[in-house]
Amino acid sequence: MSKYRNVLLVFLLFVCTDIVLAQEQRHSIKLYFRQGDTKIDASYKTNAAELKILDSLISVTKRDSILAIEKFEFRSGVSPEGGQDINKQIVMGRLMAISKVVKQKILLPDSVIDMRPNHTDWSLLRELVAKSTMQYRTEVLYIIDNVPEQVYDKRGNWVDGRRKRLMNLKGGKPYNYLFDNFFPMMRYAVSTLTLYFREPTPEEKKQMVVVEEPIKEEPVVKTVVDTVKVESIVPPIIKERKPFYMTLSSNMLYDGLLVPNIGVEFYLGKQWSLQGDWHYAWWWSDRVHNYWRVYGGGIELRKWLGSKAKEKPLQGHHLGIYGLIATYDFELGGRGYLGDKWSWSAGIGYGYSLPIAKRINFDFGVNVGYLGGEYKEYLPIDDHYVWQVTKNRHYFGVTKAYISFVWLLGHGNYNERRR
Repeated sequence: MSKYRNVLLVFLLFVCTDIVLAQEQRHSIKLYFRQGDTKIDASYKTNAAELKILDSLISVTKRDSILAIEKFEFRSGVSPEGGQDINKQIVMGRLMAISKVVKQKILLPDSVIDMRPNHTDWSLLRELVAKSTMQYRTEVLYIIDNVPEQVYDKRGNWVDGRRKRLMNLKGGKPYNYLFDNFFPMMRYAVSTLTLYFREPTPEEKKQMVVVEEPIKEEPVVKTVVDTVKVESIVPPIIKERKPFYMTLSSNMLYDGLLVPNIGVEFYLGKQWSLQGDWHYAWWWSDRVHNYWRVYGGGIELRKWLGSKAKEKPLQGHHLGIYGLIATYDFELGGRGYLGDKWSWSAGIGYGYSLPIAKRINFDFGVNVGYLGGEYKEYLPIDDHYVWQVTKNRHYFGVTKAYISFVWLLGHGNYNERRR
């Protein structure tokens, strides 16, 4: 007799000794998928072991005449970071994938098949968070328990919800932890086999106790299995993305002085950001001796403070240290000032970024520090520009003021609508 036959006999003996106590048993396997994927990868995590268990269960079921399949239930789930429509497609794709594997191994009538898409398994996520020691655990559980999954306005537009609140909580730090540690466990497909055992005939009972080899020497296939999970790979169009915060801006005070400018800012995490800007104006008229020329730029390292900054990055109060350089040539029909070598400034800055629309802020601020550099004074005489004196500037005070129009960019970088 083959090893499988011995395993079968041991299995049947075990089942039938308890047949009076339990007429049915349930056995589950759980496969994990890579992010966004619906393809079963046998090499991923514990999938290979789970598929072997599935093979053993089906093999025993097909060979044993006293076993009958009462139900084959299929469930699947996704992690919450994808869009609703895409997640529905992934859930159904995973259901089809695991049911296809089973149907290739055994013929199943439609009457025993039960397909149950779980979509986002928030109860599983809550269980994982509750058992963890993660930072901001209480706040995360509060959002899961009290915030609806989706919130829509009167026109049917999605304006708020559970995932959005988690992404905005504490600058996205708890969400990133969930993404790395718990979301992979939510990408699964489960197959649950419910078997019904009929009463064996006397002849079948006699056959079941005839074992050719000692039972203890044979590896016994375990039929009650803990669930196993599988993850999946994300297609590029549905790839899970962590929150990303950046801005583009323009100082409207400079714009009003005909000095075009642009700024960019990147959030570094832990309420720190790095901002940089560049300005360039090159207007002149030799006929009337007007020169309005300046270009340069600077960088500022900012620390965001206050309750607004804790709700979401790049809003509320900020303090910073800055440095900037510039060259210039200013003349309005009389004495002119030429800084043809780089002037420089360094100091501290303060500002407040005020949300005014979903993707728009106004940033008000001022920089105070030292401004130094060499410059020349000149006069226009007989169609020439005559140098008068060279001076060194040593100035302490306000070096920059700004009222900036700020455009919020990046995944998850938008202001919540106040209700």
